[in-house]
Amino acid sequence: MRRLVDLDAYLTGEMADGSATDAFEAAMFDAPDDPNIQFMDAFLRHGATLAEHGTFFVGVTGDHIEALKAKGHVLDVLVPGAPGSKTIVPWNPNADLYLTKVELGRTDLDRIDVEITVHAHSVTKTMRDVLVDNGTVFLLCEKALAEIAFQAGPTTAVVRRAGGSREVIAEYHFAPQA
Repeated sequence: MRRLVDLDAYLTGEMADGSATDAFEAAMFDAPDDPNIQFMDAFLRHGATLAEHGTFFVGVTGDHIEALKAKGHVLDVLVPGAPGSKTIVPWNPNADLYLTKVELGRTDLDRIDVEITVHAHSVTKTMRDVLVDNGTVFLLCEKALAEIAFQAGPTTAVVRRAGGSREVIAEYHFAPQA
């Protein structure tokens, strides 16, 4: 763990220039297969992709979606049925990004929380403070995460009011296409 702390300090410029920096650089080049360095390299590369796509924060604007399309990204768009109904999830293996477009019709909400439960794995992920763009939620996801959420079997998404009350606004049920 200390190695990751040092690596972070080096990358952010917090490590003092001079002998500490020189020693750290020498140690990095002496051990290019160090798993900590490989982890940080992968983290930074993937993090840059998430930042470019706007998937780091999940909820984006409709304008952001249009900008991604204009850049040539292939999006698989899922529009769920009415709250409480089951939506069959078609799967476009050629898409690089997956969008769940939820028309809440609630222009009084700026932010919501979304709980995704993947029942096959008994895992629930809560995304807090997801942006609501003029009554619509654009949940943008990288392909690998979409596969986990929608291809493992039944998945439930619960939309809650962000903050104090956590009132349930809507619940959606998804199942993979057979």
